[in-house]
Amino acid sequence: MLNSRKIGAYISQQRKNKNLTQAELAEKLNITHQAISKWENGSSLPDIAILVELAEIFQVTVDEILKGESNEVIEENKEMNNEVERKHIENSNLINEKSDSGILDEILESVENIKKSFQKESIRKTKLDPDFEESFKKQKETFKKQKESFIKDKERLKNDIKSKFGKLNFINSKDLVEIAPFLDRKSAENGLDIVTDGMDIENIIGLAPFLGRDKIDSIVDKAINKEEIDFTILMGLCPFISREKIDELVDIALENEVNVEIIGGIAPFVSREKMGVILDKAMDNDIIDFELLASIAPFIKRSKMDEIINRMMENEMDIKVLEALAPFMKRETLGRVIDNCINKEELDIEMITMLCPFLKRDKMDELVDNILDDERFEEVLGGIVPFLSSSKCEEIFYEMLDQDERNYGVIATLAPFLNKDVIIEAINIDLKSGKSDGKLLSILGPFIS
Repeated sequence: MLNSRKIGAYISQQRKNKNLTQAELAEKLNITHQAISKWENGSSLPDIAILVELAEIFQVTVDEILKGESNEVIEENKEMNNEVERKHIENSNLINEKSDSGILDEILESVENIKKSFQKESIRKTKLDPDFEESFKKQKETFKKQKESFIKDKERLKNDIKSKFGKLNFINSKDLVEIAPFLDRKSAENGLDIVTDGMDIENIIGLAPFLGRDKIDSIVDKAINKEEIDFTILMGLCPFISREKIDELVDIALENEVNVEIIGGIAPFVSREKMGVILDKAMDNDIIDFELLASIAPFIKRSKMDEIINRMMENEMDIKVLEALAPFMKRETLGRVIDNCINKEELDIEMITMLCPFLKRDKMDELVDNILDDERFEEVLGGIVPFLSSSKCEEIFYEMLDQDERNYGVIATLAPFLNKDVIIEAINIDLKSGKSDGKLLSILGPFIS
């Protein structure tokens, strides 16, 4: 099961490692910066074609992106472009010089032309039908040519915008946010020096995808009244500011109310230590449940996870949530959860097989008794037996020997995990019984040589 928040956090971290803004990464992929933002906050996933491009840019594998972590330690984007329908607010703070006003009008007109081109490009792309292979190949070639033409036109307009933007002496903050997607990072950051009306939180969040992290941190320090910071504002800033700045603002935001949606939204961006502080307050407000923990588990320290789960031990846990949480709990805690929070009837053979790497041997020994009679036991035993105690392996082995119709497949699977003395004893008993057909000896013989 893909964890979109974990994938989003990984994409965000890799982008920052490459010193790219969301806008610069979007430019390389020929998509909108809003799509990048959706990936990073976990609300959507890149499609497979873009995953390949992402992997090349980040110099990682597609598998690493989908796991949300490097090996060493699909949903398709619903829109190619989110149409900006913000009505231009009269540029009252610009000086009344005709030259500046005229340049700004030309820039805004170029911006609209690029948006219209994006919309046409998006429409053309949606007409491709991969279900009809031959037709698709022809349309794909046509689309490729249209795309190349679109990219050239877009670059021409962007260069024109950049050139004219450099001649401006003043600009309104809302117009800067409107133009920023079509500027490079340096130009966007220089634009802050000529803003005449200050930057409110809405404009800072709107401009953030086009600025470097250090610049955004600086703006946040200068422009935001820290007393106004809450988790809703923080969630809008998280993908763009440094983790140190996020942790700093979390301390302020904790003075306000915490809700479930916000915890899930900021989890990929805060430090694990600070996430623990947030969860403590959420626990005090009684808004934490197992489903929320499962969704943010990769971002919580294991010790904090165990602490919270132990405080919730009286609550019932859905078996699917257990599956998601198991890798993030200590073995002792997982065992207690199974004893106290799970309907044992739901612990079928597939679930026990999935859980075995995360359980203590004594708990695994206990659970395996429930599936010995399952017709699929032989099929899954190979995955389970490494996690059983030697005494449990011997117990199952002797049970198999006592059956009228021995399951030699199970015996063969158990053999590598049996004590040599047990194997020798079993062979001797079988040979002395006078009923031996040689099968047991042929299976166990190699393990006593």
